Amino acid sequence: MSYEAYKSRNDDKNNYVHSSLESLSNELHTLTEKESRLVDGYVSQFISESVYKQKKLEIENQRVILNKQIAEIEAKGGVSQVTLEQIKDVFLESSRATEKYLLVNDVEKRTMLKKLLSNASIEKQNVAQWQFKNIYMPIALSPKNLTLSEMRMG
Repeated sequence: MSYEAYKSRNDDKNNYVHSSLESLSNELHTLTEKESRLVDGYVSQFISESVYKQKKLEIENQRVILNKQIAEIEAKGGVSQVTLEQIKDVFLESSRATEKYLLVNDVEKRTMLKKLLSNASIEKQNVAQWQFKNIYMPIALSPKNLTLSEMRMG
């Protein structure tokens, strides 16, 4: 359920990125048309040279700003669907492991257990020792029912 909510939120973000890029591209196209009309007005001598140069500079500055905005949006981009699917697969793989374990042969069971229990050692058919990754060990070793002041002292 949270996957669907996350996917929906990120679809909205991807749609926003797409519409923003489309809008900025349309503005760039409009600038090109303005520039063309400006040149036509200058060539036909409806516009003085000073006005032409001023308007040309404004259009060029606006074009630089729009290109910079497009580059920023493209750099940030949307949310990668590949990453989202990989995260989903990790959670689904672990939830399906029980069902799969019951259906596979002994060799495949051993391979699955090796992967799932890579951080545990087993003696006499019991888990003798297990270890979290280094970043989680302080949390695992801390007492479980601490008060706020006791947690702050650590």
